[in-house]
Amino acid sequence: MIEKSTRFGVADLFADTPYDAVTLASMMEAYAGACHEMTTSHGAPACWNTEIQFKLTARILKAVASGERDPDRIKRLALLALDHNDNGDRLRASGDVES
Repeated sequence: MIEKSTRFGVADLFADTPYDAVTLASMMEAYAGACHEMTTSHGAPACWNTEIQFKLTARILKAVASGERDPDRIKRLALLALDHNDNGDRLRASGDVES
């Protein structure tokens, strides 16, 4: 199922997290940067896909929970989570599995 992320803001993805404003800003910057990079490299608005939104958000939260605060590094870590799904298959920007 594909939904537009414009139904809610990027801030809503992290609204219930216990982080300070500076950390939240880094998280939002990382998410927006990851979405921009995916859209640029794949030519599709990949972050409209809810599976991709979930994976990016989860990976950003994991990076921040481990102490990472650099938005560029958080973004790179989040994008790594999209390289493969749980079965080791490579994911396309659409969220579909490549053969």
